[in-house]
Amino acid sequence: MAAALAGIGALGGVQGAIGWIMVASGLEPGMVAVAPVKLTLHLLVASVILSLIVFVAAGLSPAGRGPAPTPGLRLGARALLGLVFVQIALGGLVAGSKAGLTYNTWPLMDGQVLPDAGTLFVRQRPTRPRAE
Repeated sequence: MAAALAGIGALGGVQGAIGWIMVASGLEPGMVAVAPVKLTLHLLVASVILSLIVFVAAGLSPAGRGPAPTPGLRLGARALLGLVFVQIALGGLVAGSKAGLTYNTWPLMDGQVLPDAGTLFVRQRPTRPRAE
């Protein structure tokens, strides 16, 4: 238990270092945002720390509270956790690169589930009429 808590504390220190590196990436002249990859890494490490805290806290409860989970249930829970982490990573990349400004008609993208390939990888942001 002490080793697990020490490991979580060490990850907290790593999280602080990643946070400083992330902030420092946005302190360059002319920058008003941080690097999306560094933001995503910072978010993922925070998610891992939270998951480990929940895992340790769940281990504090008395054993034998109900039947043991089946291997299929364990595999499904791990797969779901993995998908949640992938979604968190994608959300960090979208937020960091301001990609949400390109298609902001959620849940569809300009009325489509998948936008046309020709408009999906355009380097310029589409111009929008200004409100007067």
